[in-house]
Amino acid sequence: MKGIQICPTCGQPTLKVKEETVEGLMKDSSKMSKEKGKWQVCVNENCDTIYIKNDIEVKKDEIKPVVFFKDKTDDALICYCYKINRGDIKLAIEHGSKTTGEVYKYLNKSKKGSCSTNNPLGKSCSNVFKHTLNALLKEQKQ
Repeated sequence: MKGIQICPTCGQPTLKVKEETVEGLMKDSSKMSKEKGKWQVCVNENCDTIYIKNDIEVKKDEIKPVVFFKDKTDDALICYCYKINRGDIKLAIEHGSKTTGEVYKYLNKSKKGSCSTNNPLGKSCSNVFKHTLNALLKEQKQ
């Protein structure tokens, strides 16, 4: 039986991520290993490790984008395909946007992209985008 993979830095559970995702986001791909094993991603915001494979650890400063689940500033990208950050979403809300479609329209962006290679989680940003938008809308009401 396979167990839950744990981040060796913080001890928190990790998630599976595709090799193409890791390879596409690394500043220097020399850490990429062809040895067997699956890449994992640590989403603990207090941990400096992003990706893990066997004994290889990739830290925050070794990948190209600011990672939304490690950085809560306005500069953190939420949509990696169209370079939409938390601050862009705030601006769209200030101009009346209340849905993801309205945010994309206000920012003049499309909703289709290459999430498997652009997003650090290797999947669509739609759930994170919706969560971020709803959190910012709630924050604005307070």
